[in-house]
Amino acid sequence: MRDVWDDAQRERFVQTVAGHLLGGVNGDVLDRAFQYWKNVDADTGKQIEELVRAGTGRDNPGGEPDQAVGEAQAEFIQDTKTFAAKR
Repeated sequence: MRDVWDDAQRERFVQTVAGHLLGGVNGDVLDRAFQYWKNVDADTGKQIEELVRAGTGRDNPGGEPDQAVGEAQAEFIQDTKTFAAKR
C-alpha cells in the first residue's frame, strides 16, 4: 500500500473500507477486520478502526444492497445458462 498508492488514494481506500464496515459489520467479525487491515498495514488498519469507531466514513459503495443481490443473482443465472450451453 505504501509503495503503490499515494496519500490521496490511501485516504479514499480507508474511507471506502470504513464505509463498508459501517454497513452492518459488528462483533468478532469487526474486530477481525480491524486486525486484518492492521496486519496488511498498521497505519491503514488504525485509520480504518478510528473512522469506524467514530461512526464516520464514506457511504457504503453500491448502497442499494437489495438491488445488488438481484443483479448478482440475474448475472449468475445468465452465466449458468451460458456455461451449460457450452457443454
